[in-house]
Amino acid sequence: MKFTLSCGVLICSVLAVPVTASGQSNISAPVMAEAPPWQPSKIVMFGDSLSDSHGDSFRPPDLAYSTFNLLRTLRGELVTLPDGQVRRPMELDTLIGHRSTIANIRANFDLLAKEVRQEGLERRYLGRLLSNFEAVALNLLGDLVTGVLQALDRAEDRIDEGVLPLLKRAQIWLDQWVPRAGANTVTGKLLVSLEKKLIYVANFIERDFSDAVLDFGDDRLIEITSRFKDAIPLIPNPDYYVQGKWTAGAMGKVWVEYLHRMMSFGSHQVALDNRAMAGSWTLCASDKMEALHIIDDLTSGMMAGATLFFQGSMIPPCEGLVVQSYLNERRNIFLQAHGRTPNFGEPIIESDTLVVFFNSANDFLNKWSDPDDVAQEMARDIWMTLDAGAQRVAVVLLPDISDTPRFHPDRSQGKSAEALAISSLIQRYNTSLRMRLNLLREEFHGANGYQVVTIDGDRMFKLLQADPRWDLERPILDIAVPGVDVVSTEGAPVGNNFINTELKKNQGFRDTFGIRGANVIAPGNVPFFADTVHPSADAHYAIAVAACRTMSEDFNIPCNPDNYTEAMALAEAQQ
Repeated sequence: MKFTLSCGVLICSVLAVPVTASGQSNISAPVMAEAPPWQPSKIVMFGDSLSDSHGDSFRPPDLAYSTFNLLRTLRGELVTLPDGQVRRPMELDTLIGHRSTIANIRANFDLLAKEVRQEGLERRYLGRLLSNFEAVALNLLGDLVTGVLQALDRAEDRIDEGVLPLLKRAQIWLDQWVPRAGANTVTGKLLVSLEKKLIYVANFIERDFSDAVLDFGDDRLIEITSRFKDAIPLIPNPDYYVQGKWTAGAMGKVWVEYLHRMMSFGSHQVALDNRAMAGSWTLCASDKMEALHIIDDLTSGMMAGATLFFQGSMIPPCEGLVVQSYLNERRNIFLQAHGRTPNFGEPIIESDTLVVFFNSANDFLNKWSDPDDVAQEMARDIWMTLDAGAQRVAVVLLPDISDTPRFHPDRSQGKSAEALAISSLIQRYNTSLRMRLNLLREEFHGANGYQVVTIDGDRMFKLLQADPRWDLERPILDIAVPGVDVVSTEGAPVGNNFINTELKKNQGFRDTFGIRGANVIAPGNVPFFADTVHPSADAHYAIAVAACRTMSEDFNIPCNPDNYTEAMALAEAQQ
């Protein structure tokens, strides 16, 4: 069972519920007319290490949204700006502090309350999911959510024992309605999941973790983590990777850095606002309790570790926290511009912004076994950006990571059982996500149905890898393979602290602890991979070209690889 604060504590599963091919076969893709011409001025990117560019059009590398800078911040490092101002590489309170905690809870309950109360509910995303729910139950659900909002307002920015009676009443209500809905129905699963959230939050408050979470902000966290800064490794290792990026190669960029340049024509420059963070899951996991005793020991009994438990994946933050942080930023911009908060239906995302999602590989690298969990969380994140006014959202389906050297090192041999299992999970995830995207298109169907578009990442990668110029078995870096080579994650800069525990547990970071040097590449071959899972900088360029052509040919979004050639990319990297 997962948990994410960015879903609004209680409502993650209300916004997205389990969908299977057999259970929802009636959810088919809508028939779309030709896409109208549309030209963005900005790309906002949500993703993982494949897209983490460690710098973008708005933030230089020293101040970028990146996992590299997250670790620098936790080490207590500071950056001196050209004007002499000194600040941290990342301001963590926008993701994990007091202010973001309250804002996330309030904003998401507000969204759900408005969605439930919206006239013509049956035609909207949530209404479609609850299509078989009795009208009286739907009204009661609306009362429940409105009551949570009122309790949060009365709590004066604190979740305390005053909220417990409401949570208990809601739990009793759900106990009564789950049998009526049927535990194995879509509605029943939704209600069961919501009930688990209610129980979880109630237990959390009763255990008196809430004060520690809500009073535990950015400064206190860094005060703690900087005590063992010399034991926190900066990954990826800049001796082997491009600094701050999970790739290697002379051009030194990831695919979205190439793409936004390919979409720029003359005086029309497309900016990149990159929120992707390496190692990030789509799921915001709740299984952090095992880390609490470690943090508690480090902090002499202080319950600072509750932040990890309450908000899900922190190192790095899960996608939902990053998306909510971005939306909170957009709300603040609206407030400053208009002197008030946005009304329901007022967009806070600029109309010429292309929002891109390309995530979820880490969930499966880390052996999450239910693709529906991941797909429903991804759909929930996408829904939040659409509800905030996004006019174009592009979702990249997952490529089959069982085709990487980590899982298929010898292509003359068949795949292992582990590789086949991961391949099956990804196929099921893509199928489940497609169905959810079709549901979203029924509500958000602007631009002749092209408000939400899909890029088939699996098909794209398979077509790219069919090109004989690529060396698919030998990556640029020589990585020790567990089970074949002797691999240790106990070496020098890795010590016994909760941050390194998180880093070592995350299979997306595994290669950084097993680098032995560089491989010798045969003349004429170009490595497709930088390590056992991440593409090389050359492969990233090819990915960008394929995505660019899809944007132009399928979605009528101007893009041309000639706007940013390989020669131009190489020349820029050498400056």
